[in-house]
Amino acid sequence: MRYEQAKLLVQKLMEITIMYHASELLRQKIYDALDEYLPDLDEGCRERGCIAIDHFEEKNNERN
Repeated sequence: MRYEQAKLLVQKLMEITIMYHASELLRQKIYDALDEYLPDLDEGCRERGCIAIDHFEEKNNERN
């Protein structure tokens, strides 16, 4: 996953981190954001950290 593809997720995680940095809710809010933006990950993938599902289309970078 490239930054352009994950930009909204990264921005959401930054907002959550700023808002909940001193809260016990931080972990839950991060988990909720990942679940929102990467809904196809099952519990095993989350535990192992293997993000193998990619619904983003590859950008065509052909040079003419």
